[in-house]
Amino acid sequence: MIDINKLNPEKIKENFNINWLRPENVPLNIHKYLIFKKHFEKIKNKSKLLEVGCGNGINTFFFLGGKFDFNFDFYHNSNTDFFFKNKDIFDFSKKNLKVIVKKRPKIIFDLVIDLKKNLISNAKSLNISKQYLVKDCNKKIIFKDKYDFIYSNIIYWLKNPYKSILEISNHLNKNGKFLFLLPNENFIKYCDSYTKTGKTWDLINRGRKKTMQIIINQASFEKWLKKNKFKIVSKEQLFSSLTLKIWDFGLRPISPFLIKMSNSITLKSRTRIKEEWCNKLFPIVKEVTENELLYGPKKGGYTSYLLTKNNDL
Repeated sequence: MIDINKLNPEKIKENFNINWLRPENVPLNIHKYLIFKKHFEKIKNKSKLLEVGCGNGINTFFFLGGKFDFNFDFYHNSNTDFFFKNKDIFDFSKKNLKVIVKKRPKIIFDLVIDLKKNLISNAKSLNISKQYLVKDCNKKIIFKDKYDFIYSNIIYWLKNPYKSILEISNHLNKNGKFLFLLPNENFIKYCDSYTKTGKTWDLINRGRKKTMQIIINQASFEKWLKKNKFKIVSKEQLFSSLTLKIWDFGLRPISPFLIKMSNSITLKSRTRIKEEWCNKLFPIVKEVTENELLYGPKKGGYTSYLLTKNNDL
């Protein structure tokens, strides 16, 4: 259980500054951050660390304790032209992008991997890892090293999640930990665009359900884990009904136009508008985030698992 009284509201504000044009992402990011932080803080010095699916590195930077300057805005580094063809707007790399940070992470990953070359290029600019690798994780995963801590937020995007869990876990050192999230049986109760049919729901979903390769039944999944000699060190549910219902729609449909408009004005005007936007909307974002931390663990739509391989079974 996450104690919201120990959450500094500044962390919510920091993440809102990053996601100012998509505020519905903040409650999800903060809950994931707190779970990651709880387990990451227990890692010993000189541990070998791997992230599978780092994306553009923004969330990884935040999870590791990095802090951006308010004036840094990654929406500058995006391409919304093919948004309605379901393309990733961040699969884009702007030349001479100036990254402005207030604080860099003290501990970084030894290796991060992602499928998209542009995203890896952006992650490099944030200095979140010692090594970076472009790799399709749907193909056989072979690394020369083993790791003490592996984190992934993309297992449910992979074509064969069960096989991927087995392959990734083969790269754990003895007593190494593997942390990942999966949507569970509650997810489809909360996100209407993933279950309801019709053109309206297809437009709202924007092809996202095609990328979700697994929605687990927790009891069945945990039987599979036990059968395959995994030990569950920690299990936590997250993402409440309210959080996911807001996220399922949110500002997503109009975000490409907000991004284009904000990218078309002067930096001075953009900063002024962003400051007012973040200040006036922060009470709402904070309230929804705190609601998530109170109720997300109760029948949340995702489950985080921290596993270790139990070779004695």
